[in-house]
Parts: sequence; C-alpha cells; structure tokens
Amino acid sequence: MTSLTGGRAPATPRTPRKPGPSRTGPPPGAPPGPPPGPPAVSALPTGLAAGAAAALGGLALTAAPVLLLWVVSPYVQDGAGGAVHLAACLWLLAHGADLVRATASGPDAPTAPVGVVPLLLTAAVLVLLHRAGRRTGRALCDAAGCPYGAELPLRALAAALPAVCGGYAAVAAVAAAVASGDAGLRARPVPALAAAVLVAVVGAAAGLRSAARPRRPEAPRALLRLRALLRRPGGPAGPPSGRWSRWGSRGRWRPTERFFPREAAVPVLRAALAGWAALAGVGAAVLGASLLLHGDAAGRAVPALAPDLPGQVGLVLLCLSLYPDAVVWSAAYALGPGFALGGGTVAPYAASPGPVPGLPLLAALPLPGPHGVPGPLGWAALALPPLAGAALGAVLGRAAARRDWRPAATAVAACAAALAAGAAFAACAAASGGALGTGRLAVLGPPPWPTGAAAAAWTAVSGAPVALLVCWVLRRRAVRAVPGAPGGDADRRRRRT
Repeated sequence: MTSLTGGRAPATPRTPRKPGPSRTGPPPGAPPGPPPGPPAVSALPTGLAAGAAAALGGLALTAAPVLLLWVVSPYVQDGAGGAVHLAACLWLLAHGADLVRATASGPDAPTAPVGVVPLLLTAAVLVLLHRAGRRTGRALCDAAGCPYGAELPLRALAAALPAVCGGYAAVAAVAAAVASGDAGLRARPVPALAAAVLVAVVGAAAGLRSAARPRRPEAPRALLRLRALLRRPGGPAGPPSGRWSRWGSRGRWRPTERFFPREAAVPVLRAALAGWAALAGVGAAVLGASLLLHGDAAGRAVPALAPDLPGQVGLVLLCLSLYPDAVVWSAAYALGPGFALGGGTVAPYAASPGPVPGLPLLAALPLPGPHGVPGPLGWAALALPPLAGAALGAVLGRAAARRDWRPAATAVAACAAALAAGAAFAACAAASGGALGTGRLAVLGPPPWPTGAAAAAWTAVSGAPVALLVCWVLRRRAVRAVPGAPGGDADRRRRRT
C-alpha cells in the first residue's frame, strides 16, 4: 500500500530490552558449574619448545668455542664431525654422564673413565632449564587466566614438567647418539641420556615452581637485603617487648613451640643458603691466594702443555670451566678433610700427591710445612670457615629477632641450618669429584661425607653463638626504641632521676 501511495510506513515504537544474561552464558536459574581448571594441555607445545630450546642453547654454548678452536687450530686431525662429537661429549659430561677415553688405538683398545664434571657448564645448563620451566609456568598462568605469580594447582605443574623434560630429552637423545660414535672420547648412550633427563627434571621443576609461586608486590634487591640485616627488626606482631633485655628474667615466653618454631623452615633454609655461599667464598679466597703464591708454576704450565695460541686459549677455557670444581676442592682443603689427588691427599696437615695432570689449576697446590705442620696458607685457610658460620648466624639471628624466638629455639634452628648447609656442600663435593683415568687418577676430589660433616660442624660451632648474639643485639636495639618499655632509654632516664 505504501508503495502505491509513495508514503512511508509508520514506525512502530520499540520497547527497550531489559538487561539480562548474554546468549553465550548459561540460562537464568541454572546451577553454577564447577570453575574451569587451568588447561594444562595447551601448555604442552610451549613446554616442548622451551625444553628443546634450553637443550639447543646449552649445546650451542658448548659447541661455539670448540668449533672456533677447530677453525683456527693449525693441527686439524678430524673434520667438523669430530668437533661436533667433542662438543656433544662435553655437554653430556656437564650433566654428570661418565665418558670413556681410549688409551690406545684399535677396536679392542683399553679404555679409561672420564668423570670430572665441569661445574661451570652445569650451572649454565641449570640456568637455561630454569628459564625454560619459568617460561612454561607463565604460559600456564596465561592459559588459566590468572596473573603471573598466582597459585597454580600441583596437577597443572605435574602436567607441564614432562613437557619440558620431553623436549629436552629429545635433543639429549640426538646428542647421546652423536657422542657414542667411534672416537677417542665417547659416551654410553643410555646412562648419558638418563643423566640428562635427571638434570632436566631438577632444573625445570625449580623453574616451574618459581613461576607459579606467589610473589611479593615489592621484592627487595640483594643489596637492600644485606643492608636490612643491620636494621632493627620490626615485624607484624607489634612493638617488641623488653624481656630480651634480661634474657627472660622478666615476663614469660610466648612462643607456641618450645625448641623449633613452626615458621622456622624458611629462615633455616635461607640461613643454610647463606652459609653455603659463604663456604664457596672461602674456597674462592683460598684458591685465589694459592694462585697468587704459585702463579709462576701455573704460568709455566700453560705454554708447556700448549705451545700454540689456539691450544693455550683452549686450555684457559678448560680451566675456567673447571674453576667451580677447584673452588669446592679449596673449600674442602680449608675445612680440613682436603681432597684426593694422584693417589694421595692434599690437606693443611699433609700433602702427598703423586703424579698429577699438568693443568695450571693443579700446578698451584698448597704444600704443608715441615713435619706435617700446616704452612702459612694452611693456617689462614683453617681460620676462614668460622666466617661462613658467622654469615649463617647473622641471617638466622635477624630472623629470630624478628619472630621473637627464645634462645633455645634460635640455637636449634642454627644447628638445623648448619646441617642443611653441610648436606648441600657434601652434594657439591660429590659433584666435583670423579676420575680422569685408572690407577692414581681413578679417585679425584674431596670425600663427600667427611667434607659435609666438617662444613656442618664449622658452621654450627660458630653459627649458633653468632645467631644468639645478633638476635640479642637487635632485640636490645628494638627495645630501646620503644618508649616506656622496660630496659629502654626512657626507662633508664626515669630510674636515674
């Protein structure tokens, strides 16, 4: 009709819609379903790619100097395949895999084991695995729709760990196949792959845990944490009381646990980490002093082993990769047990090594004085381990003053931290030792259990008194800062007047 008359149809008024649920949502009145869990399957490609990238990064880090030295070396015996084979062997050795070295030519030639792990390459491998695990953890957080650092269930982390380890193991299997070829130095495929997978599980699990752990809004830097050790403690429990001014002569103790507080696990682990780092610093100091005292012998060993420049560069890179091992050996020397070398023992009270490889690091061995009495370097080295216990006690005393522990609980926590530091250093001693052949070179490095026991004893003997002293000093400073507290400055002025 409108087309005939040329007019327009009257517009019908539209009624406004009431706001309601969207068409994609559940219908009104439906019972709410369970919250969707984090899609762990979506992080599978990310975990595989991250694990493979970590393995390829470690291989590239190992193969780059090997290939560079192969290019510039004037004495090239094998082709590029030999250089790649050597890089794969060194990369697997960094995971703790035992290599085999042929001592003669021929198919039935006798072999000798090579098991000294270059701990610097091992640290680089663990860093790459930690980054891979953290990247996968971030992908899990993004897939679950939660902010970075939120709590994720253990199910999601357990599903992501095989993905990272699977990608890493795929590259490690190829490297093990390359390193097992017929050459002077080769690896056994199955044990080498098992060692690589074990290291991958440890590094990736640490990275996933760090990505899924709730983070503080403001994480203090290391320098600020070090400066915070000297400040007076102020915790969330309110102003401190004055009972620490007289060591319990006034008032009553209020902790719920008598000897080991429930919240002492994290402070004990932090104190153990501080003690372990201080022991490593002791080893680095002893090694540096020994290199300074015997620098001429170490310098003469470099041109004697490698007359050309590429060989000298390779020798220096080898010594750098073994530097953490030498630090652990020097720390074991300072702790007392020493380390085995050449069929003998090198310790402050005795040094009877036999023929040893001519490495520059081994050319700077400290020698004892006459009649088995420690020399000047030996006495100085024996005086350094109590400083590691002092570092442990300073960290734990700060935590004890902040949480208001009693002296018995502080002493027990210091001993627990010393035991944890000793166990960690025993693991380092076991990782740094190995074999470079048969006979005199079959056992090298510090003995794990005596080294760990000595580390725990040194840190406990000096750490517990330092923890009690630091806790008492900090509590006294905090009590003096509170106005009107018994034992404070205001109370002293009131008593004088």
